[in-house]
Amino acid sequence: MVTHLAGQSRATLDSKISEAHYKACLYAGLCVSGSNAEVMPAQWEYQVGPCPGIAMGDELWVSRYILHRAAEDFGVIVTLDPKPMPGDWNGAGGHCNFSTSRMKADNGMKVMEEAIQRLEKRHKEHIILYDPSGVSGGERGRGR
Repeated sequence: MVTHLAGQSRATLDSKISEAHYKACLYAGLCVSGSNAEVMPAQWEYQVGPCPGIAMGDELWVSRYILHRAAEDFGVIVTLDPKPMPGDWNGAGGHCNFSTSRMKADNGMKVMEEAIQRLEKRHKEHIILYDPSGVSGGERGRGR
């Protein structure tokens, strides 16, 4: 996955890629709010947002393009596969956090629970759409 970069540890290379990506996103005017290392070796994440409404999708697509281009400068190929390594590793899939004004108001927990109940009704359909090719075999959510 990574070409040799003499004199640098893997952790240093990873953090340099993450920092280059973050700075490039800010320079491009994207709304990014952080990045951090994860559990699996060479696994990093970054946060896009907060963004209003549909702008989130655009910000995510452009940030991913920038990530691939930044990684090229370090001789690294990025994968967005939800389960890139076999074994007992956490999954690596994206997730979305959202809230509404009603969720942040009084009785917000009740509103959140109602939203969860509505989402539960189509959970299997949503999971299929997460990995439509079935490549990951649903493994991402199981940590195995």
